[in-house]
Amino acid sequence: MVLSETLMARRYGPYGRECLATAEAVAAVEAACAAVALPPCPAWYDPQGEPTRWFSAPGKLLCLEPSPTEPTLVVIGQSPGDVLEIVATVPGEWPADEPVPYEEPAPFEDVPF
Repeated sequence: MVLSETLMARRYGPYGRECLATAEAVAAVEAACAAVALPPCPAWYDPQGEPTRWFSAPGKLLCLEPSPTEPTLVVIGQSPGDVLEIVATVPGEWPADEPVPYEEPAPFEDVPF
């Protein structure tokens, strides 16, 4: 759960990217990164599905999210440079870095209760 929450916190923007987990991308991750020694555990959104696989490298955390239609590779880093290293190492269609828009919360006095 801690890894999943860490991933979600940085998944979008300069500290994270994702792409389709093709066989070529998975092979590159397996060659470049160390598998995180965790027992097999399916993703929270598909408890009967394939296990999620985790990998790491200095400053980087990678997750292979299983899916029968579109398995996804997600990478987060301690810096934007860490993410760019993985993007350069792992073949795939990595979308451009786009920051997630932030909306200021409504002032407390505007809450309708």
